[in-house]
Amino acid sequence: MNDRAKPNPRLRQALIVAVCVLAVLLFLYLLLRDRPGSASDYLDDSAPYTFDSSASRTFRTVDSRLAVVSSSGLQLLDENGKTVKLTDGEFAKLRESRDRRVRADAFRALHEAFAGVGNTVSSLYAGQVRADLFEAKARHYDACLSRALFADRLPESLYSGLIEAVHKCLPAHYRYLELRRKTLGVEKLHLYDGYVPLVRSADDISYTYEEAKTLVKKYLAPLGTQYGKDLDRLLAGGWVDVYEAPGKETGAYATGIYGVHPYMLLNFVGKLNDVFTLAHEAGHCMHTYYSDTQPYINKDYPIFLAEIASTVNENLLLRGMLADTDDKDKQAYLLNHFIDEVRGTIIRQTMFAEFEWEAHKLAERGEPLTAEVFCKLYHELLSLYFGPDVEIDPYMDWEWARIPHFYRAFYVFKYATGFSAAAAISKRLLETGEAAPYLAFLHAGGSDHPLETLKKVGVDLSTPVPVTEALSEFEGSIAQLEKLLK
Repeated sequence: MNDRAKPNPRLRQALIVAVCVLAVLLFLYLLLRDRPGSASDYLDDSAPYTFDSSASRTFRTVDSRLAVVSSSGLQLLDENGKTVKLTDGEFAKLRESRDRRVRADAFRALHEAFAGVGNTVSSLYAGQVRADLFEAKARHYDACLSRALFADRLPESLYSGLIEAVHKCLPAHYRYLELRRKTLGVEKLHLYDGYVPLVRSADDISYTYEEAKTLVKKYLAPLGTQYGKDLDRLLAGGWVDVYEAPGKETGAYATGIYGVHPYMLLNFVGKLNDVFTLAHEAGHCMHTYYSDTQPYINKDYPIFLAEIASTVNENLLLRGMLADTDDKDKQAYLLNHFIDEVRGTIIRQTMFAEFEWEAHKLAERGEPLTAEVFCKLYHELLSLYFGPDVEIDPYMDWEWARIPHFYRAFYVFKYATGFSAAAAISKRLLETGEAAPYLAFLHAGGSDHPLETLKKVGVDLSTPVPVTEALSEFEGSIAQLEKLLK
């Protein structure tokens, strides 16, 4: 006779169920821990605005543990000698400080923090590059870039042509940096000098939220009567969370769900930049609102198109305000705003795009991917894009480590192409007064491939023309700013 107790079948079933539940919970934890979201959760200056829809949730592209480097006890003294914690939002403010010591301290503390975990970050990024290469090979693509561009049916010439066009415009960028150096009155320009506003009097310009709404509606009038009515509904219908609040995320956001009106979150403080932010986010909201006219399967417009509507609104606002003011300081501020937008959105994003392309080429050739290799590559690009007269501090070689976009390969160039397309569209809107093609673009959602959708509104990004035209306007604006700052 066997005296051993027989297992209870119910107990065994309960244990199996418990193990399965724990496995599911672990899976969900790992999935949600790395969920995509907004780029402005990180310290990348390249993306001050975000649009959080299912079409653009790819903005959060790196594990959150990289984002906390900046807030891991880093502190410094502000202009008033007060100790401040170097958070995402605080860094954005400190880099615009009139006190050069504060700007320098903020940049040094942030980038040296990333250098302190350099081996970890470089291993993470190298792993991502190798993963991109594996997927490209597994799917029989010639290169990582080919795989990344396939979904949107984009030619590789678009990518290489963007880089080539920006390289040709770099002398104009150097010219602007020299103007910035002279205006700030410094002997040698450093990268931490690149964000402080050049026009001091603009610091005192302020607007109420109602005034901001009035300006936005006035200068978006070229988009037509129906757009104006729908914009009124957005701004007056309780769809906007306007002001800062305890615990509220910094920056500005727009979101929407199919069948539900879009919603906008701001942190409005009344600066001129806040007016542009309102116009920008309104563009995202209206794009989503009109895309909802598509069947559910086509409602989401691709990321390649996501920043166009917002930038069109900013362009229309800028051009309108410039045309309506005789105040030289205000004109200079607005021109400087446009120039810095081109720098941040076309030139800087193209530099990022070139970095990740070269990093992936290294992997494709079987070369090592180390912290030293990444820093050397990034330093060479900083020297190329900012020129010989700008001081590249050694810690800036680590800036690549804080750019989250790199963990979703070949994404950042879409900022540059989107800005170029928006500049062409807004210019044509003002010249022709015909809003119908652009409104059709807003209603198109994801019903066609992005290049084809843009061609219907008169923009052909398969050629370098939109990019070169935007860069030409950049050069012209620099010439105007030079005259105003004499």
